[in-house]
Amino acid sequence: MRSSGARAIASSRSTCALRDPNSGAGAGILGVPRMIETVAVHNLEVLCKIGIWEWEQGTLQKVQLDLELGFDFSRVIQSRRLEDTIDYGDLVRRVEAMLQGKNFGYLEVLVERVTDMVFETYSASSFEIRVRKLSRALPSAASVGVMRKISRLEWEHRRRAKAPTLSAAAPAGRHDLSGRVALVTGSARRLGR
Repeated sequence: MRSSGARAIASSRSTCALRDPNSGAGAGILGVPRMIETVAVHNLEVLCKIGIWEWEQGTLQKVQLDLELGFDFSRVIQSRRLEDTIDYGDLVRRVEAMLQGKNFGYLEVLVERVTDMVFETYSASSFEIRVRKLSRALPSAASVGVMRKISRLEWEHRRRAKAPTLSAAAPAGRHDLSGRVALVTGSARRLGR
């Protein structure tokens, strides 16, 4: 009896990992609470150009990042192979290479670029990022920052929504097939021809 219960939990866990972590709260399959597993990097410090004010433009500023990638651990637990998990060393190297010395202007732009890199590179089901920079403009605040929590499903939807649509311009002159099709189908009047 006990072993079948263990199988139900394991089955529930791997199935829940395929769901959107932002949809609904609470239980997964068979009433078992949904498991949230993350690979995390906290307080990663990188020097880059952040800020829109003139005094910030040419100055490298230290930003701190917290990164959490939602990821189903079941495969790496079984295999015990680095290829079956998210290598946080690789993640740190990629983020450092992407940000080090670069100019982003706004923290929000930095967040967008890191989010894209994470979902394009790793099999994370969700991503949470917090970015802080020391605040010289606000002496009463130690830092200012932004954060984002996003699921892969939401990221894919946003990418599709902002992707440029392909619209071919109607050919002109004697190769204007759209005009010929409209005349043949009797819809020339509807098309304003």
